[in-house]
Amino acid sequence: MRWNVSRDSASACVHCRRNACARWRRIPSGREEARLIYLGVAHGMPQSRQRRLVIDIGGGSTEFIIGQGFEPLETESVQMGCIASTLRFFGDGKISAKRWRQAQTDIALELQQFAADYRSRGWGEAIGSSGTAKAIGNIVQANGWCEQGITASALGRLRDAMIEAGSIDNLRLAGLAEERVPVIAGGVLILEAAFATFAIEQMNVCETAMREGLLYDMVGRAMHGDPRSGSIAALALRYGVDRAQAARPTMSPTTGSSARSIATCSAGARTSTRSAWRSRTACIICTARTSSPIPTWPASVVRDSRRWRRSSARTGASLTATASTHYPSACAALRAV
Repeated sequence: MRWNVSRDSASACVHCRRNACARWRRIPSGREEARLIYLGVAHGMPQSRQRRLVIDIGGGSTEFIIGQGFEPLETESVQMGCIASTLRFFGDGKISAKRWRQAQTDIALELQQFAADYRSRGWGEAIGSSGTAKAIGNIVQANGWCEQGITASALGRLRDAMIEAGSIDNLRLAGLAEERVPVIAGGVLILEAAFATFAIEQMNVCETAMREGLLYDMVGRAMHGDPRSGSIAALALRYGVDRAQAARPTMSPTTGSSARSIATCSAGARTSTRSAWRSRTACIICTARTSSPIPTWPASVVRDSRRWRRSSARTGASLTATASTHYPSACAALRAV
């Protein structure tokens, strides 16, 4: 009996935790993660009008973001992090100059995919966020290699010290936390490759990252100031989107993209989008008016549109009235769409 009570209690506890955390089950994409990271960094750093390059080295991926103010302009996520890179290039724990050069080459090839676009954008300040950047900043400052943030020369001295140690187990550096020893090599590797690829000389370290960005994102939605709306508006402006066309109601995806343009050709079609069968009936009427049947529609829909057009021409009645006359046939056709 005691076992049953314990089992029920455990099940109730798990159920409560699942309900409490249900909204966090969604795993964000790499670019969505980059957006949240930049949002956290932008709120954690002093306001500036210049563009910023944010680099966030995680365990399995690294995000690169160029933004201005609170708005990310470019977001990229590459599948290489401090843990993954350490296991990939230093799986046996050995660190050598030859291995380091080969790893630098492989990572640089990954970064070259978007490096040119980022350099053309330009930035005035480079910022490192998340635990890896903070750990590297603590090491280079504790050893007196730089006074603030992370510099390219300090990063080079850290690399030389790690190669001189010869293995991850032998790393003994001031400012290096014990829990960071197994994964710090991959983080330094990625950051040095980023410094070389983007010609970075100085990087500031930010205390805030994705966790804070997620909180600011939730607050923005609660206050009806969702930053994603601003991102969509910026993209629409950048690519010259026809806002009037984009604001028109759309049809079901099963009717095809060409059906959406016909569905908005008359006020009757626009007002008919409140329900599925009324919107498709309006599309049939519009097709009959324009004599432009859509190839992706079922033959029954095209047949009804032609029948209504002929009947309307013969009787002089409006297409809407003709549609109501043929309603039974229309219902079957609409269900088939």
